[in-house]
Amino acid sequence: MQLDVKKRETVKKKDPKRLRREGAIPAVLYGLGKEGGEAHALSIDAGAFKSHLRKIPSGRLSTAIFDLKGDGVHTKAIVKDIQYHVVSYDVLHLDFQALEKGKEITVNVPVVLTGVVDCVGVKQGGLLNQPLRYISVRCPTTEIPEVFSVNVKDLMPEQAIKVSDLKVADSVKVMNRAGDVVVIVAKK
Repeated sequence: MQLDVKKRETVKKKDPKRLRREGAIPAVLYGLGKEGGEAHALSIDAGAFKSHLRKIPSGRLSTAIFDLKGDGVHTKAIVKDIQYHVVSYDVLHLDFQALEKGKEITVNVPVVLTGVVDCVGVKQGGLLNQPLRYISVRCPTTEIPEVFSVNVKDLMPEQAIKVSDLKVADSVKVMNRAGDVVVIVAKK
């Protein structure tokens, strides 16, 4: 998903408000540069970002990769933080993390359940409970998993799937404890 960006000067406190009135979202891009610690102040068209946001399935923004282009910036990045208005739920501010080749990144990968409708344990009267909706992983920037898909079709009552049961590529290091429960069929 490509986003056109413009560099901005962060001089006055009222500048972000002006940008929002003009239909832009103030943003910061981290991790780009020699040391990876440089931060670049940017602005992004609010309409374009909202359009991309609608295309991303619910809960998957943390692994959605954006291609940021414009004003001397050309990099792939993920959204590290997003701030919403409390009442209108408009996007107020974005923090992006640059994805540079040869570096690693820590990211929260969503857990998606499949086979929920056919779950044996639920049909026998159990309740499906998902304590972990995201799994924290450290991996190369080129190998970020989009989701962890967990099939719960054959789960029986009081049976669980733990972090250690997930299929993970060798290059991906899971940061959660191996014994953490991802999903369980509890008795009523």
